[in-house]
Amino acid sequence: MRQFAFLVALALLTAATPAPAGADTTADPAPRLPAPTGRQPVGTTALHLRDTTRPDPWVPSAGARELMVSLFYPAASDRGPRKQYLTPVESAAVLEEAGVTTVPPDALSAVRTNSVVDAGDWGPPPL
Repeated sequence: MRQFAFLVALALLTAATPAPAGADTTADPAPRLPAPTGRQPVGTTALHLRDTTRPDPWVPSAGARELMVSLFYPAASDRGPRKQYLTPVESAAVLEEAGVTTVPPDALSAVRTNSVVDAGDWGPPPL
């Protein structure tokens, strides 16, 4: 839990870091995650996996075992809609769990990412 709280605090610190002197802050005041360090843009997609051969280990009465996976991959293009960091509901839950009360509950939903949703062509292997 400490590591999780540290990550939340780090995200909030990044979001609250002022822009350098002379930077244009009128274009998009939302905080951004650091850019990827690789040579290629990053694509992302969500997969809903369902295993009908086994019951859910935590709620057996729910039926099939289900899992949501976020997959990130090297993409050929950085054009397209960006992946949302967190929804307002997820942001509120994360901040509440970490005991952070000094920012609005939806603060983490404003953070901008660099990943392109369903970027398509995975491009050449990064190696």
